[in-house]
Amino acid sequence: PIGGGFIDWRGQLKRLRADGYDGTMSLETHYRRSDGNAMESTRESLQGLFKILKEM
Repeated sequence: PIGGGFIDWRGQLKRLRADGYDGTMSLETHYRRSDGNAMESTRESLQGLFKILKEM
């Protein structure tokens, strides 16, 4: 999920902000929890994204 793993989401979002990006962002989740629940997997990624944005 967003906020976990190896991708520097915080760094990417900071760079977008620094560059003045004001376009649309979409969340395409291919991550699946071990139970396979797509909705909960998406919810985890969205919560991770919100946490990063709140900290910025």
